[in-house]
Amino acid sequence: MDSRSILVFGAGAIGSAFAGFLARAGSPVVLYGRGPHWEAVRRGGLDLEGIWGDHAGVSVATLGEGEPWPGPAPSAILLAVKSYATEIAAHAAARFADEDTWFVSLQNGLGNCEILEARFGRRRVVGGRVIFGAMLPRPGAVRITVCAAPVMLGPWPEGAPSKRLSALADAIDRARIPCRTTDRIRAYIWAKVLYNCALNPLSALRQCTYGQLAENPETRARMRQVVEEVYRVAAAEGVEMLFHDAESYWWHFLEEEIPPTAAHRSSMLQAVEAGKPTEIDALSGAIVKLAEKHGLPVPINRELAESVRELERRTVSRGARGVLMLVVLNRGSITNYELRLRIDHATARRMILSCVASARGRMPARRPSRMTAIRSAMPSTSGSSELIIRIPLPAAKRRFIR
Repeated sequence: MDSRSILVFGAGAIGSAFAGFLARAGSPVVLYGRGPHWEAVRRGGLDLEGIWGDHAGVSVATLGEGEPWPGPAPSAILLAVKSYATEIAAHAAARFADEDTWFVSLQNGLGNCEILEARFGRRRVVGGRVIFGAMLPRPGAVRITVCAAPVMLGPWPEGAPSKRLSALADAIDRARIPCRTTDRIRAYIWAKVLYNCALNPLSALRQCTYGQLAENPETRARMRQVVEEVYRVAAAEGVEMLFHDAESYWWHFLEEEIPPTAAHRSSMLQAVEAGKPTEIDALSGAIVKLAEKHGLPVPINRELAESVRELERRTVSRGARGVLMLVVLNRGSITNYELRLRIDHATARRMILSCVASARGRMPARRPSRMTAIRSAMPSTSGSSELIIRIPLPAAKRRFIR
């Protein structure tokens, strides 16, 4: 494997799991982040818990905002942030990379690799399919709860894995995170999207586990409809799925994928409970957009996407400090950054003013002139829009709003 370090960008549950197990196995890895959990890891190490074994106080190298990268550019940057933060995170992580650094998406949903490809070029993008579950039970600890299948890594969107990629996968596998390579990573990503679309929205709306969804005849029927709709959209997009048809996948889903994850509470449900935005736009929302492009009806995915967005509008303002990850770069003449979010306008105004006030440390919330809504790009039939907000901040300031 390349002797240079691996940078894990994002100190949530998945990012912490990769950083912790790689560090315990002796791989040169650095965890980038901020907040109470990341600070606890920096102070006292990371406690690994769960189905892959318990290991207390694993020493993990950390990197914080504004700190210089300690040596040659990393060989790979593992992006472990939410899908709605991909573009912002890519912009921020680019300063650590050189022309040989890979960007590896370990994220949910559609569109992440496309964003990375547009910015860094196809040869530097590796797609990842992650289908294990993790949570942060307390600051400084990550718990692995379930694992349905190995992590899959592959050149985006397809192609034979190189020796270098195989070495990265082997390092992850030796670290006790099951990992394999593939020449069909796009198909694996679509398979994970299929799995997530069938489970996550209903799990968030019903506030239940995956197993409970499968046991309920009503939700079971709706999950089957979701699977059929996604298959129709995938066919229209020219995606060759791992299973030939929806019927064969459906029985694999019930018999092989749900049982090992039956007790799992989806990340979408956890986001709703924490008052944070979900990844619905990269899952059911993305399927709806692609269906519209091809003139296909997807009524169940559309209904689920709209229902989760409505749930977000009722809950997300409770976690205003957990809503937005705002990156303001401190290089060159960049003093403005555009932040995209989907939310009703009144709540957006309150949240943005609150977050900007926190970032500046001195801007009173009564000064709305500091934020300018540039464009409302989506119809407001559901009561919300995708806003593009430009927030002026001093170039010397750089901060994540969690």
